[in-house]
Amino acid sequence: MAWVNGVANLRLHGTTGERPVDRFKREELQPVAPRVLAEHLADEERQVGPDGFVSYRGSRYGVSWRFAGRTVRVRVKAGVVELWLGERKLGSHKLAPAGATVPVARQWDELPVVSSRPRARPVGVKLPDPAVEVRSLSAHEAAAGGDAGRSSPSRRAPAWRLWG
Repeated sequence: MAWVNGVANLRLHGTTGERPVDRFKREELQPVAPRVLAEHLADEERQVGPDGFVSYRGSRYGVSWRFAGRTVRVRVKAGVVELWLGERKLGSHKLAPAGATVPVARQWDELPVVSSRPRARPVGVKLPDPAVEVRSLSAHEAAAGGDAGRSSPSRRAPAWRLWG
């Protein structure tokens, strides 16, 4: 500030043709408290996620689910995170370490249970198992022209006769 007050404010301004120090006296401006100015500049905007949480500095702070999708202001004062929607204070939480999730009491009260997401279309339909007749192997042997009682491979009919 020494350079601003001792050099810059004493030079003639290129646009106004006046020294800023003289112009300040004539305009009778009042200084803004540095703390108020700093707090205003420290506000950050964040969007409330679909789960009702606002991410800030690696942590998640809860608000009512009703504000999902809305843009809120985050303000930190004396280790407390305040969440604002316009002039309405939605809540305040103690500043949490990175990675923490801080829900608010009754955050999901009156949340509708019905999902608004469309149901997935099925990719297939399970059909009932077909009815299958159970037969003994001797019935198959007889249908093929053989004798179910024979067990010797030499007595069996050649395969070409079965299919021909």
